[in-house]
Amino acid sequence: MKSRYLLLAIIVFHLVLATAFSALNPLGEAPDEADHWAYIVYLAQTRSLPQGPQVTQSKHPPLYHLSAAAVAT
Repeated sequence: MKSRYLLLAIIVFHLVLATAFSALNPLGEAPDEADHWAYIVYLAQTRSLPQGPQVTQSKHPPLYHLSAAAVAT
């Protein structure tokens, strides 16, 4: 039972922090949002994965960005 309360406390704490982060960062101005957007635009325009350090976010697995590129086109 104690572990359930601990889990609930962790979830509530995370929700409070996530809400505060979202409220304090203006839309479109998160620290790496421009880099993610550049990666999505690159994928949408070239329809291929970058080869090398052309886009800083290209080190991440591409599934999320490929999904966003499909929606962005």
